[in-house]
Amino acid sequence: MINSKFLNWIAGAAILLSSLVASADTGFHEEGFIDVTSSVPLDSTYSFYLGSGSYSLDLADYGFPEYFISGSLGVSVSQGSSSIANFVGEGSYSLTGLSSGLYTFYVYGNANNDFGVGSYGLTVAAAPVPEPNSALLLGSGIGLLMVYARRRKPAVIATSKI
Repeated sequence: MINSKFLNWIAGAAILLSSLVASADTGFHEEGFIDVTSSVPLDSTYSFYLGSGSYSLDLADYGFPEYFISGSLGVSVSQGSSSIANFVGEGSYSLTGLSSGLYTFYVYGNANNDFGVGSYGLTVAAAPVPEPNSALLLGSGIGLLMVYARRRKPAVIATSKI
């Protein structure tokens, strides 16, 4: 029969691992409108801190009130004064090898309607991966728990003779 304390240790390790994964940088999602009658719409520039790693960027044209003119919707990504990438058109793109820091995302486009307004969605997401030192710490903790469980003396069951 499996010791209930050992099961509690396993459950605790699983909770610790899930909290490490949940606390990793996962990205952001923004929605907005672009009004081509103004020079720089207030809702088209976003700044976010991203951890190092690779991210996926999804740009969607919501088509409200109309779709953007083909090839005009895009997003420019920069870190400080350095341009990182420029993606044109609705779709999914990869941002690889990013270092930790503040990134600016500028969404631009030209809507094909009388209002000059178009709506979009921007999503940047990373696969949650724990840092190597966190995984090492978790592994050493589980190893110590296993050594402790193995060294414990088994419980003595008293039997009575009649």
